[in-house]
Amino acid sequence: MFFIGSFVGMLIGITIMSILQVSKDDEQNEIKVIKWISYEDAEILSKIGMLKENNIGGLGGWFQDGHRWKDYIRRFKREAHPYQEALRREIIEKNIKYTGEEHQELSQGVPVFSDFTMATYSYRGWGDLMAAIWSTEENKDYSYVDFYMILNINNM
Repeated sequence: MFFIGSFVGMLIGITIMSILQVSKDDEQNEIKVIKWISYEDAEILSKIGMLKENNIGGLGGWFQDGHRWKDYIRRFKREAHPYQEALRREIIEKNIKYTGEEHQELSQGVPVFSDFTMATYSYRGWGDLMAAIWSTEENKDYSYVDFYMILNINNM
C-alpha cells in the first residue's frame, strides 16, 4: 500500500511541477490553458488545494440545434468569459472533439488554466461546450447530445 501511495504522490508532484514550469514560462497575464490532466488528478489536486475549480464547468444539457457560441457564453457571468474564450481557442487549435464521457475518462481531459484553476464538467455540460464551439466553427447545428457520451450502436 505504501508503494501505491508513493507512486500516486510522485505522479501528483510531477503534474504540479509541470504546471508550475509552464506558468513560470508564461509572462503574460492573459488566461490560457496551460495543461490537460485527468479528471481524477483534478479531483485530487483540488482536495489538497493545489488547484481550484473556476466554475465555468458544471451541469448542462440545454444547447440545441440553432444555438451558437454567443448563446452559450451569454449564460455565464462576465468573469467566466476569459476562461471560456481561452478554452475555446485551445479546443479549436488542437481540434479537440471528444465527448463528456471522454472529458471525465481521458488522461488529458480536464483543462488547467494559467491562474491554477481548472474546469470540470458533467457529460451534458461538456456536450454544451463542444456543441457551442463546433456549431460556430463549422457553421453546423449541433446539440449537446452530439458530444454527450460515446454511443456504441453495435452493443444496442
